[in-house]
Amino acid sequence: MKTKIFHNPKCGKSRKALNAFNQAGFELEIVYYLKNELKMGDLREILQKSGLSVQDIVRKKEKLYVDRELDKVNNEEIMISEILNNPILLERPIVLNSSISMVVRDDETIKKAMEMMKY
Repeated sequence: MKTKIFHNPKCGKSRKALNAFNQAGFELEIVYYLKNELKMGDLREILQKSGLSVQDIVRKKEKLYVDRELDKVNNEEIMISEILNNPILLERPIVLNSSISMVVRDDETIKKAMEMMKY
């Protein structure tokens, strides 16, 4: 399985992670989740392989999150539906391979993900 990166080209942190993985020689599948439909299977796989909750992979500072008071939603299925219908809510960038998934927003997590994904 190629390493997938859920990427927003307008996001500096996403561009930085993409560049780092490319420079390290990873074979990447770039998922432009804002342009193309975000798939339920991908979202479930991200959650399962990361060990994170849906609230951990949502952008809490996003205007839509605040306006809709999604911090008060305590139901995973509702939050998954919100992300699928409004993919701007998905934290970025996220990398996913056959064994793990991680949100990689800084140098430390990018490096950690690359080390873990080599095997």
